[in-house]
Amino acid sequence: MSLARKFKDKWVVRPESIGNMLYGDTLDWSDAAPGAYDGRVESYIDGTTLYALVNDGRRKMHVMVQQTNDNNLAPRCECSISLFDRGGYVCDHIIMVLRHLADNFEELTTEAYTREERVSEVLGAITAQQTLEFLSDVLVKHPDIYMQFVDHFGIKDRLRFEPDYETELDRHYYTHQGRGGRVDESLSFDRYFEAARAAAGGTKTIAIHRAVSEAIQRNMGIVNDSDGYYTDCAIEAVENMAEAVLGLPDRREYIKYMAGMAAKASRNMARHYRSALETVCASDGDLDCLYEAATGLLAERMEGGEEDAGPWQVAELTRLQIYALEEGGGSAREGAMEAILRRLAGSYRLDSDLRVLYIKCLGQSGADNAKQAAVDVASEFPGDAAALGAILEEGIISSSDPECAELATKTFASTGDWKHYDMLKEAGAWSAPDAVRDLLEMGHDYKALEVCMREKMHDKAMDVIESKKSLDLLARHAADLGKVYPERYFEAYASRIREMSARKPDAKARRGFKTIPAKIFKKLSTQQYVSEKYNEQVRDHMLRVKELGDDRYPDLVKYIRSKHSKSTTFLAAVRDL
Repeated sequence: MSLARKFKDKWVVRPESIGNMLYGDTLDWSDAAPGAYDGRVESYIDGTTLYALVNDGRRKMHVMVQQTNDNNLAPRCECSISLFDRGGYVCDHIIMVLRHLADNFEELTTEAYTREERVSEVLGAITAQQTLEFLSDVLVKHPDIYMQFVDHFGIKDRLRFEPDYETELDRHYYTHQGRGGRVDESLSFDRYFEAARAAAGGTKTIAIHRAVSEAIQRNMGIVNDSDGYYTDCAIEAVENMAEAVLGLPDRREYIKYMAGMAAKASRNMARHYRSALETVCASDGDLDCLYEAATGLLAERMEGGEEDAGPWQVAELTRLQIYALEEGGGSAREGAMEAILRRLAGSYRLDSDLRVLYIKCLGQSGADNAKQAAVDVASEFPGDAAALGAILEEGIISSSDPECAELATKTFASTGDWKHYDMLKEAGAWSAPDAVRDLLEMGHDYKALEVCMREKMHDKAMDVIESKKSLDLLARHAADLGKVYPERYFEAYASRIREMSARKPDAKARRGFKTIPAKIFKKLSTQQYVSEKYNEQVRDHMLRVKELGDDRYPDLVKYIRSKHSKSTTFLAAVRDL
């Protein structure tokens, strides 16, 4: 039997059956047609294990496919979707590799034999002494190879090489995986944090915290983080890593690393990587390094055009660029602000923070289209108070512009912050009557009344109260406006209470009380619950009207009692009025 044939016989799984040998389950090839992986999979076979590197368009993932003792295939991928265990999910990376293996089986196995044959020829051409000297040198310089060597031969490790924390942490997760590859318990990372503290700073401390933060993020798909435990541990590791990096004389390598992590981490973790970079970048040189790192990463991600780059990645890297420019005084970089504004114009819709950042950059740029761009943001997101406030604070729109009054009205109504109102009033661009009119037109009755009371426009306030006929508005201003116009206010309030009393609560009223507490629901029917809430509301309004001190109050009490003369629960509720 030839050596090549002997090697191929190791693979009991044949090409035509690969799709049916995944832990005994049938694999769906619908998303992995022949050739779909062209140029995206690099692989080689060693024994009965296939090692592959898959480029999914965003990053490269390592995949290993091993033939098991029962002649099934056990694939493992480092992405968060694959769970590395029986019952786990099969990610696109694994599907591409298995398709690649099925289509190129003969070529891969022949190549593996050829490689083994070449190694045998090379070893036969050198002496044993030369081999030992080379092996000794490799084992000293590469701890990972050393650990494989001693494990393979079962030699007791008498040397103290630095642990491979990344592999150790992955093993930590793997040994706690249960059914379906899930980790149901909260794993402890205390041992690693203690080791980092014992290292007392330096590269070892950084390596430990880096490994912990990456392992937690890499395995987030197989744990339950509803209580935020794992996220908190990852944040702690990132913050501790930043403090350790700050103590190094040369921080450039780690600045580049953290910039990359900020671009690919989750939205929550990206914020903490940005915070870590703000801690680490303590000099102009650090800030220059950060700017260059962010610029380089942006260039890599946008090779195929802005539409192909991940919007959140572009946004995070742009944030880092802006921070480096502002803190480092490097805003004079030619073309930097123009490129930043262009990217923010395409990503400000992602969240409010990006809109505020975009507006601030517009204000600093002095661009000809800054005003129109800001107005477009305000029109598209009229409810974003932070963005609207930023437009006013940056002075992009002049206080004399008509758009300014409209913008200030929206911002004031959304935030209740009087500084926007005062700013335009002092500039003469907005009068109190104009503000009340605009607020009423926009449906912000409460704010309109607050302006009236602040500006002592009591007549206008009373007009609004009478026209709106809202019990909530009447109750809200009974203590202040009611004292200014006690008789007029009593008439408006009493009239509204009479209207409410004339409509007895019925089944339709339950629409106002959709959520009934479970404990109450066990004791009361829906109608009973609605009736009791109605009685409480009438009583509360009557108590406020009573405080107005009007002589007509006793007549109002008689009227509402007569309307509910057959309701013992209502009469009991208003007995002491």
